[in-house]
Amino acid sequence: MEIVILIINNILMVLFLLSIFNILKHAVRLAQNFFSDEPTKYELSEKELLVAGLSASYIITCIIKGIGI
Repeated sequence: MEIVILIINNILMVLFLLSIFNILKHAVRLAQNFFSDEPTKYELSEKELLVAGLSASYIITCIIKGIGI
């Protein structure tokens, strides 16, 4: 049973890192768009917005609760 918990904890850690990378990707794109010569509106598709929202909520949850079961 301990091996299953260890595997799940590792999967949750990977998801946490992927969430951070996803939020950083959007932050960099937003900054590039903002500081470009001709700034335009930064738009996300519905799918991108959903994934970004889930990533942000998972990061906040991990900060408050911690990573793990």
